[in-house]
Amino acid sequence: MLKRLWVHILLLAVLTAPASSTLADLTAPKASQPLYLASDHMALFPGENNLMSAIIDRAHGFAYFATQTAPGYIVKVRLSDMTRQAVLRLNPGEDNLTVSLLDASHGFAYFAAGVKPSIIIKVALASFTRVSALTLQTGEDGVFTGVIDPANGYAYFGTAVGGGQPARIIKVNLSNFSRSGSLVLNPGELALLSSAIDTVHSFAYFGLDATPAGVVKINLANFSREGVLWLNSNESRARSAVVDPAGLYAYFGMEAKIGSSGSPVVRVRLSDFKRVDALVLNSGEQGVFSEAIEDSGTYLYAVCDTNPGRIVKINLTNFTRSAGLSLAAETNLRSLVLDPANDGGFAGSYTSPGKVVKLQLSSLARQSALTLSQGDKRVTSTLVDPQNGFAYFAVDTTPARIAKVRLSDFNQVASLALNPGEVSFFTGVLDPIHGFAYFGSNTSPAKVVKINLADFSRVDSITLSAAGFENYLRSSLIDITAGFAYFGTDLNPGRIVKIDLSNFSRLSALPLNSGEAGLESAVLDSTAGFAYFSTRTDPAMVVKVRLSDFSRFSAVSFLPGEANVMSALIDPAGGFAYFGTDTSPGQVIKLRLSDFSRVGSLTLNSGENGLQSAVIDPSRDIAFFGSYTYPGRVTGVRLSTLARAGSLALGDAENYLISGAIDPAHQDAYFGAYFDPTLVIRLHYTPGFSLFVPALNR
Repeated sequence: MLKRLWVHILLLAVLTAPASSTLADLTAPKASQPLYLASDHMALFPGENNLMSAIIDRAHGFAYFATQTAPGYIVKVRLSDMTRQAVLRLNPGEDNLTVSLLDASHGFAYFAAGVKPSIIIKVALASFTRVSALTLQTGEDGVFTGVIDPANGYAYFGTAVGGGQPARIIKVNLSNFSRSGSLVLNPGELALLSSAIDTVHSFAYFGLDATPAGVVKINLANFSREGVLWLNSNESRARSAVVDPAGLYAYFGMEAKIGSSGSPVVRVRLSDFKRVDALVLNSGEQGVFSEAIEDSGTYLYAVCDTNPGRIVKINLTNFTRSAGLSLAAETNLRSLVLDPANDGGFAGSYTSPGKVVKLQLSSLARQSALTLSQGDKRVTSTLVDPQNGFAYFAVDTTPARIAKVRLSDFNQVASLALNPGEVSFFTGVLDPIHGFAYFGSNTSPAKVVKINLADFSRVDSITLSAAGFENYLRSSLIDITAGFAYFGTDLNPGRIVKIDLSNFSRLSALPLNSGEAGLESAVLDSTAGFAYFSTRTDPAMVVKVRLSDFSRFSAVSFLPGEANVMSALIDPAGGFAYFGTDTSPGQVIKLRLSDFSRVGSLTLNSGENGLQSAVIDPSRDIAFFGSYTYPGRVTGVRLSTLARAGSLALGDAENYLISGAIDPAHQDAYFGAYFDPTLVIRLHYTPGFSLFVPALNR
């Protein structure tokens, strides 16, 4: 049996409540008022793999790559410097994104999930948010290709139903995002793999997964099937399609190769819907999964699903192979977009992790590559800097990474890999005034790493003394005014290590008494000059430490069964501290600071177990405790009456909440999930008023 992993909840040190607000719902509620919660979530660079489709927004300088994963992810890449800007995780069940379509004039993109039945997801590009989703009808399964006609306000999606059933083409009205109709193809026209649109003449062409391949012509004006063109016997599986800008020809790339040569690209004349000829590519240039034509219509570029990846440039004036590029590090290319104004192209790989390759079109040369992330998983600690608008999440990788998230749109903007050997950062503190964060590791010996927030870089690290039992850091505090940080260990007895922030050095360590073990959480009352460290024992204890001389002042024990405190909160102005237990169900114990005595306890409801994370907003008389459960749950507690205020059960994959942080000014709380894929859940709370979905742009 696997030993249960004990983890520390990092309590965000938001030390002051907002001074004022113009919102009516910021008034402190009465205890009898209900609590309303709403949540959303984001992923931290999880498996951004299998880049199956892509679109480019040239006007704004971004490309978007969609993944064939469960759930699907959309990765936003800035073209000017080839940097990953953000990722959008779709909802559970919105899996296997096979189609990406752009409506630049209206600022939306559409992504098809090839599930049963298929789902079309609408995304607003300005805010990079999921707007809504349209689930198609039963039998409209396996959407694998699509085209868009923004000027007339429609998109068309082709299916691969399977089971010998004819394929279908579904028409979607973009103005109200509704299913407008469906067209069932003829028997034998079973699976649609590719499509291209001729907006000049209002026709669309869908390539069939067949041997030989076929092309189905659709009249968009009346949404009817015009006919089918069967290609030659050795031209099979039409994987890609594109129409030239003038609407004269369509080009279909085949998956299968011909003999010892590569795959053919077939040219079809659109005026009379006839196969004109085919260009057979070189040996090794096979599996043409994506094509694109530059704006002038002179050159076509095709990418191959091969190892190594290959890119072919075709001169359309004489329909000849102009050049070829074999890559060294990137394989299995399946998506392609062009930026001819900047002589650029971008190809996405169907690999794990996904890679985006930047090309120079004129010379057909590889310029650079962006490797996406797949290893960031299991958030271990959480820090929020509301004043500067960012949050920082440590993730349990090897080495560890720190993810930086912009709060205004809840998107990740960077990921910082620490040095080899720097792993398992289960606690940390933030100094927003001087612009640094400090993370402590759950290792032997333990390490403290300093991060510069201004340029998001690793500054330095301190390795503590294993011989001095300075191992397994699970809790931490920062006294910004005095310039010290304190880290508590998961040992028996526990030790507290004092760090001088002015020169980033270990200053001293304080051993506690025997039995005062497992310092999993801590809170600070800097005005009174005391820190409080809780223990993972039964019954649990709280040890009071005087900061002026860094000495153990006293300790208080809880009642039997009030065991394994894993989270702690403090309200210095109100004169109380609150401790959450890792029990089933969880308990919240209230401690009065003036005489250092236990006031009472609250036992939560069944299922509200393992209170390993917690955040507090004293100005609104509320605290939230996150459960280390599957799925996760967040429970609100009224501070004045120590009463349960309400609870929110989270969704799929939002499990094992072990870290939390709060932004009282916007009434947002953040919880990190110790789960793969990694999620950060944002919870918006409105005590006594109405429920609404958290705003992504403030």
